[in-house]
Amino acid sequence: MSKELVNGFQMAYEKLGDGNRTLLLIHGNLGSKRWWNLVKEELAQRYTVYSVDLRGCGESEKPNHGYSLPQYGDDVLAFMDLKGIRSCSVIGHSMGGAIAVDLASKAGDRIEKMLLLNPAPIYGYVTSDEKYDMIKRYSTDRELLQAALSAVVPKGAHLPLFADLVEDAWSSTHTAISNARSLGVMDYREAARRIEQPVSILFGEQDVLISLEDMKKMQSYFPHGELVTHHEVGHSPQVEDPEWFLRETLAFLER
Repeated sequence: MSKELVNGFQMAYEKLGDGNRTLLLIHGNLGSKRWWNLVKEELAQRYTVYSVDLRGCGESEKPNHGYSLPQYGDDVLAFMDLKGIRSCSVIGHSMGGAIAVDLASKAGDRIEKMLLLNPAPIYGYVTSDEKYDMIKRYSTDRELLQAALSAVVPKGAHLPLFADLVEDAWSSTHTAISNARSLGVMDYREAARRIEQPVSILFGEQDVLISLEDMKKMQSYFPHGELVTHHEVGHSPQVEDPEWFLRETLAFLER
């Protein structure tokens, strides 16, 4: 694990591989770079792979401000500048999918391809008032937080990795309310219409947060978008079925 000073905070990241092409991995809400642990080594056999911890998450510094999609996009772009990443393909999971679109809206000429993994819908993901009360409890009730994560990794909660994912989420619960508010007001529909690069949406149909209809609607905004589904996994295919994720991801990136 390494760190870079990015926009006033220490951003943790991992670099693997030395391929001619670069791949940037962006985790989701309450996530960390460890959400890629089951697939990163395989990806690194073909690419130079960077996985980052967003501000306030994982091993990154935890400032008391800046928890919004536009700021996360700015942070990732600043990281790319610091590491001399002139162009790359991007994979974003959940909220990380929305961050990937934000990044493309700001530096589209530097994005080769974009893969969105069970992404938050680009026209906003609104959290109901009653759910905010539950989100607030995540910071004091670890069992509730663990149960919530089990629901978004239904086929992977038995894995040894799951304990690490819970630990990382527990350390970043201070970001959850701000993230929910930012997801609720985002609207990247016009930005999506201007993205000319290939975009693939990979979607686990057992997702308890996001619907297949949302993904079909979202696909329609990208001029060169495709939708690939897996009916046996949920919100986190890279953890629940790494082989499927790798097969579909590599097929998209290499064609």
